[in-house]
Amino acid sequence: MNIPRNSMKARFLSVPPVIWISLVLMFIWIIFAKGFFSLSNFSNIAVQASPLLIVAIGETIVILTEGIDLSVGWVLGFCSVATAFLLKIGMPIPIAIMGGIFMGAMFGFCNGILVARGGLSPFIASLGVGNIAFGLGLIFTGGLSVAALDRKFRFIAEGKIVGIPLPVIIAAIVFLVMWIMMNRTAFGRNVYGLGGNKQALRLAGTNIKRATTWVFVAAGTLYGVAGVVVAARTASGNAGAGLDWEFDALAATLIGGTSFEEGRGSINKTILGVLLIVVLRNGLNIAGVVNMYQFLLIGTVVVAAIVLDVLYRKTFQMQGAYK
Repeated sequence: MNIPRNSMKARFLSVPPVIWISLVLMFIWIIFAKGFFSLSNFSNIAVQASPLLIVAIGETIVILTEGIDLSVGWVLGFCSVATAFLLKIGMPIPIAIMGGIFMGAMFGFCNGILVARGGLSPFIASLGVGNIAFGLGLIFTGGLSVAALDRKFRFIAEGKIVGIPLPVIIAAIVFLVMWIMMNRTAFGRNVYGLGGNKQALRLAGTNIKRATTWVFVAAGTLYGVAGVVVAARTASGNAGAGLDWEFDALAATLIGGTSFEEGRGSINKTILGVLLIVVLRNGLNIAGVVNMYQFLLIGTVVVAAIVLDVLYRKTFQMQGAYK
């Protein structure tokens, strides 16, 4: 039975499940997590979400090509190490920042070459490259952190412009740049084409291998940006700084409705997935839930959110309830 698009029921059903779940979580935390509903905590949530949004956008564009990138956290950690190391040896802050981002792009390039030219599956390629990044980070640091205490550098994480935390501004700029690239340039058309119709891209004269490589380079660059932000937040570079970030990035992407098949999805809704992940973790921490239960609850909520999103798209979008 079709649901009229302009009916109240259609409008209600057109709201993605991730929004309802996030609202329910917020209501629960307002009751059980003292201090959750405060301006300072909302600001903290925005700051926590910023680097995750940056890496989740990178993961999203890879998944839109029907690929996957498991090197997220390891590359982020190495980029934080590279940035801190360059600062430690006396490099100017802009050079250190560019160095960290450049290393992210290089690891992305390695992923892209292995997938596009080497014929490896994205799963294997990114897993291998990620481990290489982690290993190199451990070797360079001896398994320890590299201090990045320069006050001007830490301004990246602690500073504000017109009252808005700088990490939030950086994430907003990254999102805007990537939105333009995805919706107004050949890069975005190639991303959707790689996931939706490679044959059409070939007929249009697109070099599939080159386009694939550039997608991974773009993703790696974003991991580098996030690595710089994390280094500024922690005042250090640490090879393990991004461990488990691949789970959050993947979860945020899938919860946001991006599909592994046929290039369906967008970076717009990835924001919603990031919001759910950060609100969930923030509330659990404030409520004092111990780590062993946090893993259980986070996994349960993430799986439930993804399942609900899949059911939502299969039932209501096919019926025309959501355009």
